[in-house]
Amino acid sequence: MAVTWMEFLTTLGARARGHRRVRAAHARGGAPAGPAIGVGEALLRRARVPFRLTVLATTLVAVVANARPEEITEDWWEPVALVARLFTIGSGAWLLAAALIFLEDLGLQRYRTDVADNRVARRVETQGLIIRRLTVAAVVVVALGAALYSFPGVQTSAPACWHPAACSASWSRSPSPPWPT
Repeated sequence: MAVTWMEFLTTLGARARGHRRVRAAHARGGAPAGPAIGVGEALLRRARVPFRLTVLATTLVAVVANARPEEITEDWWEPVALVARLFTIGSGAWLLAAALIFLEDLGLQRYRTDVADNRVARRVETQGLIIRRLTVAAVVVVALGAALYSFPGVQTSAPACWHPAACSASWSRSPSPPWPT
């Protein structure tokens, strides 16, 4: 579906005006009464920016997928769509990492390190830091894999079978592996 530049910019402008209205309402005191308390406040503080970026990126992908201006050819629009997908993958990974770290922090809150005998608390805190690093590393690896898989060249060069156990029938018929050697 092709649209004109004016329709495309009008759609983006309408979204920006809606965001400005919400911010203006908050500035006038239209925000919810009182601050969030406890767990909710910590979650808001940690995941506010990644959540907003993920919503923005998802909206951008929807707009790019459905609203290509008439003057732009498909050859020029594909890189724009690719950048929008990569932005969505990155912001979604950031949101997932923020949520998982928040859950890990919830588990670590029950151990106090400000008491005299805090050997167990320090050990649990060290283990929690290791788990946090592993969590972030796993999210980054999955996000990089998804980002790489969004490139058309990587999709076509992926082998049909990654593991011999997953496609044992093809291994028994051919002496060579299914991927290029």
